[in-house]
Amino acid sequence: MHKRTAITIIVILLGVVVVIAALVSRQIRLQSPIVFLDEPQQVTTEDGEDAALRTKDPLAPIEELDTRTDREKVFDQYIDKVLAFDAECGVYPRTLTVPVRTVVLLNNRSSYERVIAVGSRNYVVAAQEYALATNNESGSYVVACDDHAQGKLEVVE
Repeated sequence: MHKRTAITIIVILLGVVVVIAALVSRQIRLQSPIVFLDEPQQVTTEDGEDAALRTKDPLAPIEELDTRTDREKVFDQYIDKVLAFDAECGVYPRTLTVPVRTVVLLNNRSSYERVIAVGSRNYVVAAQEYALATNNESGSYVVACDDHAQGKLEVVE
């Protein structure tokens, strides 16, 4: 009887050793090796017919990556050509002077849709959105928000 018990214990111990060995082996296989690329990686893009393949360096410094949103990029283009409207329909700056054919960003910072008029043109601007306006003739244009005159756009030659 003792012989059977000893054999059973040995079989159980061997089973435990096999299971532990399998777990260790599996853990080693799950760890992925680090791969170093000697050359830049080729990636496909969808931003144009002539840009089927571009070289993209996976180890490029962070400064080269543009993480700004589309909205931030638009605002950067018009940084000194913005008329911003607040919750009370107030405009800042009160007067903006730009050359003829300059595109001006009308920024509705309120949580309400606004009708913004520049001279005789009306722009319906959704809450927290913007519209782009331009004038092809020089002159002084009243800027209104929801039919209330708030400021002036001076367009000069």
